[in-house]
Amino acid sequence: NLLSSKIESPTTVISQALSRSNRRPMQSLNNLLRTANSAPENLRDQARSGLKSSILEWAMTSGGGTSRTFSPRELYDRLFTKIPNADTDVSLVNWMVDNKVMPEREVKQLRTWLTEMVKLEASQSTGDIGELVEKTGPILDFYLRITGSALGTRAQSMMTGGQGGPGALVAA
Repeated sequence: NLLSSKIESPTTVISQALSRSNRRPMQSLNNLLRTANSAPENLRDQARSGLKSSILEWAMTSGGGTSRTFSPRELYDRLFTKIPNADTDVSLVNWMVDNKVMPEREVKQLRTWLTEMVKLEASQSTGDIGELVEKTGPILDFYLRITGSALGTRAQSMMTGGQGGPGALVAA
């Protein structure tokens, strides 16, 4: 039961709905949508917005957004590729657009940002980030803010042999 009284986090509910062990993710998502659409009329838009936010937070967390292993590629895959165990080839963003949870214009913006961030991630891993820096502008700044903390922490760890201390916060 995804809407159990024991679960307080909407993101945890989404995580359960989209877990690989759930054999019916579409049924779970549609049940959550039905719940949002059953909200009182004056709260319905907020309920759908909350569903969208929870899905995006789940995708960001699944992509490592809350850890040192953030991967724009993983985030992109969570949102734009087929939902695991789904009986159709629908992606999360397509499901959200089809069900009026997320407008198409937001999907286009999200796809553009993530595509650029995936390019940056690939350039970083191959060491070709220098030439890409000149072309990207604010997207690079956003990517570096997300990954910079992890990079700073790793560099500090390498310089100090893994020892923490006053410089750890500055490095992050």
